[in-house]
Amino acid sequence: MKGIVNNKPKKKDRHILSSIFQYFRTMYSNQACIDRGTGISTLTNEKVGIKKTWYIAVIFFIVAMLMALTPIAVHASQQNASLIAFSTYNHNYDEYIYSATLKTSDYHSVDGDLSDLTLNDNKVSGEFTTNNDFVIDSTGELVEFNYIGYHLSLNSEEEGYVKDFEIFYASDENATKLINDFNLAENTFRYNSATSDVDFESEDAVIDRDCSFIMFSESTFYIYIFNGQNLRGDYLNFTENNVTIESLLSRNVIESDDRNVKVNTVFNNFKSFLDTSYKHNLVRGAWIQVGITVGVNAGITLILGLILFLMTRGKNNPNRIIKWYQCFLIAFYASLCPGLLTLIFGFILSGMEIMLYVLTFGVRVMWMSVRNLRPAYQ
Repeated sequence: MKGIVNNKPKKKDRHILSSIFQYFRTMYSNQACIDRGTGISTLTNEKVGIKKTWYIAVIFFIVAMLMALTPIAVHASQQNASLIAFSTYNHNYDEYIYSATLKTSDYHSVDGDLSDLTLNDNKVSGEFTTNNDFVIDSTGELVEFNYIGYHLSLNSEEEGYVKDFEIFYASDENATKLINDFNLAENTFRYNSATSDVDFESEDAVIDRDCSFIMFSESTFYIYIFNGQNLRGDYLNFTENNVTIESLLSRNVIESDDRNVKVNTVFNNFKSFLDTSYKHNLVRGAWIQVGITVGVNAGITLILGLILFLMTRGKNNPNRIIKWYQCFLIAFYASLCPGLLTLIFGFILSGMEIMLYVLTFGVRVMWMSVRNLRPAYQ
């Protein structure tokens, strides 16, 4: 008797679409994460995957990290110095810059003007006939600087004029020393309150009061805003050469325009100057923020993978057969959903994007430990 030849093709163990769906289930099913990470269903002991496909879990982890980083990277790249400094209020800087640029009666020149500061080859040089010495409170060291000028405002509480804005120029080294000393000392800045023709070197015309200022140096630019921000920039992203700071800030100012129009024009020029000077620090700060976030998110993922391993080591836990590396694969599979949630809600909840991944991933792993990897009841 002849045997019956079976020409039917062998039935595949698992259709590829079914396999893809099982990976998709890891987005919402903790049990699917466990099954794909171990290769064996902890419910039926059936083989559900190939253990050598560990690299798929690593790909899930990398994609999750990229998704969680996207909102942070986008928000960091969209920041600019003028938005940071003047997000809610300009702190009267529009009047200060307008007065110093167009030399109104409220601005008083001491060693020179903004026309004495020249931008060339990404450096700012100052041409002044006189120099001043300043005693650093913390060390007693004398440093040389140029006191360019100051702005006066009428203050009814002080019953006179108050100096509320100053402009300095110094070498890179001395500028750093001065700024550090200004930031350390509580009453470093002394401001004069009296009539507009007061002798500002007179001790009885001086009161202790905080004050906004700008510090120019050869390579750096520092702005301090009273009760606001302090920012440091440079000139590496400027393309202009042989141009004075005054001409940059007075660009597009039309003499016949209304005063308010002139103020807005000068202030917009100043904000553009501030944004350009801050670009180098902005890029560097964005990379630092991204690097820190990658480290935190990756570290949390590994820590929670370790927690999964430790929580399954109990004597009465049937999941103690799960090996240590499989616990990390489970965590990698479980990371994709928190990464996607961070990508979506990171743009909606601005300012919370750095915490979304940690919170959502932590909740998922804890829920997995309680519901899917819990010890057997006696």
